[in-house]
Amino acid sequence: MNVWALVIGAYLLGSVLPGEILVRRAVGKDPEALGENPGIAGTFRAAGVRAGVLAMIFDLSKGALPVAVAIHWGVHAPWLGFVAAAPVAGHNWSVFERFDGGLGLGPATGAVMWVAWPQMLPAYLSGAVAWFTTRWVPIIALVSLPLGLVLLGLTHATGDTLVVVGGAMLTVAVRAGQVEFLQRGEGAAGARVG
Repeated sequence: MNVWALVIGAYLLGSVLPGEILVRRAVGKDPEALGENPGIAGTFRAAGVRAGVLAMIFDLSKGALPVAVAIHWGVHAPWLGFVAAAPVAGHNWSVFERFDGGLGLGPATGAVMWVAWPQMLPAYLSGAVAWFTTRWVPIIALVSLPLGLVLLGLTHATGDTLVVVGGAMLTVAVRAGQVEFLQRGEGAAGARVG
């Protein structure tokens, strides 16, 4: 098994942004024209519950599937971290969207939940509560990552689990930092997430 082929395939899968397709289909415009991001939250806001649920299922699956395949094929750390990060990177910097995209929370959540749902579910629920009170999507990652890492440490998670969580969530954090930088006007315009 060539791990690089799996990483590239995971990146390409992550580059498919279902929010783009579903919003265009539902309202005839892309999310950016509506002031929305191409992720799950933007799809819910722009195209409604049905489209949002479909985007959520696809985004979670495109994060979980490559990790599941890699584990089935016996891939371990550090390569497993690259496999987990690849669909998140594809979602964030989509080859089909001129290397633009969303925050990657959906695919990161899929990858992380595949390997550590008992520890990460409470962490993500805490992040969701923080989002509900602030309505700022990046806070989900900012709350869930440290809390999830603490829970993983308390439960003595394996190295493979830690590289999946680290690879996926670090990619989200890099994109969130990039978006914050761009929104402050210190970089090139064009980031579509928020």
